[in-house]
Amino acid sequence: MRVTSGYVTKAEADIRPQEPATATATATATATATAMATAMATAMATATRPEGRVRPREWRMGDAAVVLREWRVGDAAVVLRAFQGDDLRDQASWPIVTLKDAEGWIASWRGAGHAFAVTDMTRGGLVVGNVAVTPVVPAFEGPSEAGAVAGTPGAPFQGGAGMVSYWVVPEARGRGVATAAVLALVRWAFGERGMRRLELEHRTDNPASCRVATRAGFVADGVERGRLLRDGVRRDIEHHTLLAAAA
Repeated sequence: MRVTSGYVTKAEADIRPQEPATATATATATATATAMATAMATAMATATRPEGRVRPREWRMGDAAVVLREWRVGDAAVVLRAFQGDDLRDQASWPIVTLKDAEGWIASWRGAGHAFAVTDMTRGGLVVGNVAVTPVVPAFEGPSEAGAVAGTPGAPFQGGAGMVSYWVVPEARGRGVATAAVLALVRWAFGERGMRRLELEHRTDNPASCRVATRAGFVADGVERGRLLRDGVRRDIEHHTLLAAAA
């Protein structure tokens, strides 16, 4: 989950407590959110993506060998299982409790050119996670001309800055998979998208995520105390950055 002081990001919508809802209300909200997210993803593809499909990105590091590729509808079962875990359950824009929900999540990212399925080549190309970079716009720069909210698939990258996020399934953790995926994304963002600055955030009680950031070359900038409200508790967030000039 990524939240930065002074920024308006997609993650801020993800962390708001959700009120209990009836099955009908939940289905309606899911359908609406899916349609909106798909439209935003299409806008991003049109506004920022180079001609042609995004080619797979590969990175090998120690025992980890990953390839990044676009999400496919057939990956829905992996997404559904991943979002049943306690660490991811509340990090989607809507509850991921059915295959249809998972397909909607994939549709919201698919084709946007900035979110990738992480495939583990040591396990036959099995999908084991997600890595993405979303736009962030400093508050002092004002709203974008397109009027899109920064941190959503429909927002343009301004000033060459992006926020990195990632997750991997439990069985893929501890082997360098997440770090390899982030490194592959960094190479794509700096080398092909021409970005100049990447940001990354994690809760201070998540040392594993901090290790990923550090191993991928991100430098810790500081801690925002009580920035994130989760389960009724204010949690501290550590902020990292990586500049293209230093990568």
